[in-house]
Amino acid sequence: MIFATFLFTLSLITAYYFFIKNNSKLLLIVVFKIYVLFYLINISENILSVYLFLILCFIFLLIFCPSKNLIKVNFKEFFLIFIIIISIFIFSGCKTKEKIMPQIEKNFKLTFIPADIAVTDGGKILIGSERENKIYIVDMVSGKTKKVINSGVNPVEILIKNNIVYSVNKTSSNLTIYKMLSGETINIPSGGQHPSALEYNAIKKLLYVANIGSSNITIIDIDKKVIKDKIPTEKWPADILLTKNNKYLYVACKYTNVIQLFDVEKSRCLFTKIDAGVSPAQLIELDKYYIAIINEWEYSFNQQSTINVFDTRDYKLKYNILVDGGIFRGVLSKSKKYLYVTVPLKDKIIFVDLKKKRKIFEITKKDSRPRFINISPDGNYIFVSCQTSKEVTVIKVNDLL
Repeated sequence: MIFATFLFTLSLITAYYFFIKNNSKLLLIVVFKIYVLFYLINISENILSVYLFLILCFIFLLIFCPSKNLIKVNFKEFFLIFIIIISIFIFSGCKTKEKIMPQIEKNFKLTFIPADIAVTDGGKILIGSERENKIYIVDMVSGKTKKVINSGVNPVEILIKNNIVYSVNKTSSNLTIYKMLSGETINIPSGGQHPSALEYNAIKKLLYVANIGSSNITIIDIDKKVIKDKIPTEKWPADILLTKNNKYLYVACKYTNVIQLFDVEKSRCLFTKIDAGVSPAQLIELDKYYIAIINEWEYSFNQQSTINVFDTRDYKLKYNILVDGGIFRGVLSKSKKYLYVTVPLKDKIIFVDLKKKRKIFEITKKDSRPRFINISPDGNYIFVSCQTSKEVTVIKVNDLL
């Protein structure tokens, strides 16, 4: 409605100077000035800007009209001014549509402590068990268990690629490969202690596993089910991110507070970024150039965390977003405008606006300890594993899609 007001008023000004005054040069000047003012006041933010915009249009008319005194304004000028004033009252009640914030839609009660979560296109949720060697396949609508995968203990990252489930199991230090169509399950060593993250190379059919306990990355041949190579890293690699061209691997080393970049084809480190933030726990690709570094802690004195945004073109940190301390994991919205992150120690799921660079909403689940989080393929829902309350919380993101 606000944009319609702008177009309507602009069309009146255009008609006045083009058809009545027959002065196209003057028209260009006025339209340019109106456009600049319209951009500066950013009318989408406040209804008062509509008043300001229309008042400015009124002033422009008075300045450029040959009659300097309102009493001497001819009929056409008077009629145009009257229309503008009326439009102010017509659109004064128009307000920017308020966003519908995310809300909890349902909770699935479980008999086990949930670990990582993955979501299929077919309406199934895969939930790892923290203290069992199992991954439960649960119906998204009813919450009933449909199947159980015999995995390793504590699946902390689950990927689904081409109807095959891959999971790294932190406590048992192994990797699970489950074929959804045939039901075949294979468990193989991860090549290190306490694997924490997993990446998939579809072209070369390789898996990259970050072993936080042994400070290395293992490269596993999917077809042969063998470890192809091991790459040493800085201490405690918590998360990894494979670039789109499958050539480079970013590694977040949690307690050494560094980000490393590896050439995986040559198995060598290209650089180590020192000022990544305090305890970088996760890397999230925002777009072609930017990566969000999720830091668990930043300032111990005020218990806050940062989300640092890293530019892969010049390897510099561009800005940071300060949020509640103790972030565990995050996921990017489908529109790539928001980050949804969990803060277990504060029982919160928080929503971060990447453009505004701040938290804009939060959901508190008291005594639940929300940790792992994932998003549905259509982007409309997020799924959060709450460990203390032993449940999966389903949240509809609404306008924060």
